[in-house]
Amino acid sequence: MHAFSVEDRIHAAFFPATQALYRYAEEQGHPAKTLGALLPKYLDTLPTSPLTDALNYSVAADGRTWELSIHSRALAHPRLYVCRSSQQYTPEEMRRVIFQYHVTWTVFRADH
Repeated sequence: MHAFSVEDRIHAAFFPATQALYRYAEEQGHPAKTLGALLPKYLDTLPTSPLTDALNYSVAADGRTWELSIHSRALAHPRLYVCRSSQQYTPEEMRRVIFQYHVTWTVFRADH
């Protein structure tokens, strides 16, 4: 039950950022170059959580897709939460998947 509570709190904290990223890309025709580009039109502030480390955001080399990832050490084994606009993952990444959460996040075992 504790793990579900942690997962739910992380999702609740960062779901607005994923929604803002999707809306930005839809309205602008390309992904935001930085999370700061979402402020203040798409988000009032960048989300944080005591359950996670800092947000990591990047735009793929193709310039059309983005990834938001968050490391968490809140549970016994560190996890990496990833939301990708493409929802595509490599076979190596798929071997590390723990589960998908609310269709938004793919949760991986963190390497470190």
